[in-house]
Amino acid sequence: MGTNKFSSCFGTIFATARYFRAGMIDIPVALLSAALALIGSWLGASTALIVSAKFLNYLLIILIPLITIITLFSKNLGFSDRSHLLKLGYRLLLGGLAGLLIGFYDGFFGPAPAPF
Repeated sequence: MGTNKFSSCFGTIFATARYFRAGMIDIPVALLSAALALIGSWLGASTALIVSAKFLNYLLIILIPLITIITLFSKNLGFSDRSHLLKLGYRLLLGGLAGLLIGFYDGFFGPAPAPF
């Protein structure tokens, strides 16, 4: 798991640098999202330690097919970028919420495989 996370971090760093050089990153939104993702990942990892392994099994059985269905039927997922039209406060709210939720998800499922 550690090796996988290490290589993933480098991929993310290089991708972020390319987006930054292209001027495609909204800096205030990105900083808030990153801070809230850090808090969310800590909350997710803490929650994963409390929740039983049996519950995690059932949760994965539900979530994996659900995410697959959403991905298959959302043909334009991620292709419409109109975020530059939103006011800064709204972008901060949406970006912060996304960072918190994605951080929680990655902290909950990402640190290591659940002990089944």
